[in-house]
Amino acid sequence: MTHNSNPFGWKSLDLSNPAPETKFTPLAPQPKAMCRNNRDSDVVFTSLELLEGGEWTDWPSGPFAMDLNHEQFITSKSLQVHWATRSGSGSNGRGGASYSSKTIGGGFETFKQCLGVMTCGHSACKIITRPKTTPEAREGQTECQCGGKLTHRTCDSKSYLISWGQVGKNITTRNQYLSDSMDNKGYIVVGAANISPLLRSRSALAYHIRKAVAKDQNGHSFLKRFRAWMKKHGGYVRIRFNTANQEVAVFSFQTDWMTENLVELKPEDSLKLTGPVEGLITDAAHKYWADPDALLIVTSCFDSVTDMWAPALFTYADGGTADHYHYHFLGLFHGIEEAATAKRLPLVDEMFLMVVDHHPAQWKAYVSAFEDFWIQRDDNERSREELKAAAMALLRGCEQHFRQSATRIAHITSIIPPETTSRFKKICRNLCEVEDEMEFQSLIALIQNEWPDTKAWLDWWLQKEHACMIFKSQMTMEPEDRDRIPSTTNAEESMHSKIYLIAGTGHDLISGFDGLLKVEAHHHGLHDHATGK
Repeated sequence: MTHNSNPFGWKSLDLSNPAPETKFTPLAPQPKAMCRNNRDSDVVFTSLELLEGGEWTDWPSGPFAMDLNHEQFITSKSLQVHWATRSGSGSNGRGGASYSSKTIGGGFETFKQCLGVMTCGHSACKIITRPKTTPEAREGQTECQCGGKLTHRTCDSKSYLISWGQVGKNITTRNQYLSDSMDNKGYIVVGAANISPLLRSRSALAYHIRKAVAKDQNGHSFLKRFRAWMKKHGGYVRIRFNTANQEVAVFSFQTDWMTENLVELKPEDSLKLTGPVEGLITDAAHKYWADPDALLIVTSCFDSVTDMWAPALFTYADGGTADHYHYHFLGLFHGIEEAATAKRLPLVDEMFLMVVDHHPAQWKAYVSAFEDFWIQRDDNERSREELKAAAMALLRGCEQHFRQSATRIAHITSIIPPETTSRFKKICRNLCEVEDEMEFQSLIALIQNEWPDTKAWLDWWLQKEHACMIFKSQMTMEPEDRDRIPSTTNAEESMHSKIYLIAGTGHDLISGFDGLLKVEAHHHGLHDHATGK
């Protein structure tokens, strides 16, 4: 049997030290330097298509410059980098720089300052640690994973991004110009490629596992640590998903107590279902993992014993696509099914009432997971179209997101004249509250007539999938269900703050899992104390 050392077909990474310079073909002929303060002087110009592989690299290294249109900028993930960096504004002067400048030299400038890497003092240890972004946080980075002392290796490299050429208010006409001086004094930080399916993301490899310390007798491979973690908590933690494919890496878990809380009974009538009286809320925390691309997806339910929101499912996801959220929701639904079965309750749609924000990945994943969950059940009698309609009737969007969006528009004086700002915001608030269709349409017509430049913004919110989650007159959710659940995801955002307070931020996978169990123990302890246990 032939062994495939790269079964997933990953792109190889050059792990040499220092990191290799980015390879590209220079433009011919070379244009003149165009940055303010000659930032691109003596820098070779290229283009996105002329970079090696014809696409942006997450690990830019070495001096080069290029100009991109807005579409190229977005499809290149806004030129994201995986180096640890500090961002800031460039030398924009006092009103002298503008997105609408007709020249690069007059464009709006931002920069990324490389923060280098942290290396271990043990000669046998090959771990490279990503420094945290603030001096205060870096002061706490003193010990390597192997127990050795960390040393911060600074880097003077800096890249500049200049936005220019925007026509009017149309952001899609904006150009982005990059002058990159990221030199080759850094390291590429990467882990062992096949150590665990959780590490399918290249950035997760880079920031969480680095280059697994298998050669260090004091270290342990991630695989051993992960197995030990599951064995240690196997009698209490329920693994909902531990999956990896060509698109995603997802790990979902909940404890017995978290599962039990998903479905409640009325104390006065233990056979009558009240369901998740306050519904379920889902949102993602962005600071919990060290990998900037990874998310901690959390669903919370209301604990009527403590009168507080409590976590119901934790998920590590190496991204925020609909596929990532799909596995989270599917795991959640299996937990609800298990809780209902344990309490000898029929599984009904009302148990799945959910509040999400308006990111398409969330609501699309909820719908697809709902369909997949029910379609495999022997007692299901609904078609996929009927299940989709049922799922949309169980979803509510975050009203706060709409209000914040309306406030941002209201303060753009070229769209909303200052003297009409208060009136515009009041009408937007009324859009959420009115339940009569004719009254809703009259408010829409009023906005369209008085503030015609809001058309693109208003059209987005009026899309059927968005409108039915936020505006009462457009909802397919039963009014009594709507009144039982929150109108915002604020409670979940507060949960994220509590998680950071209890468990901290910037975790690798195992320390992150342990931190989440501390969060569960906090809420579980409050619950037991309230019940006199």
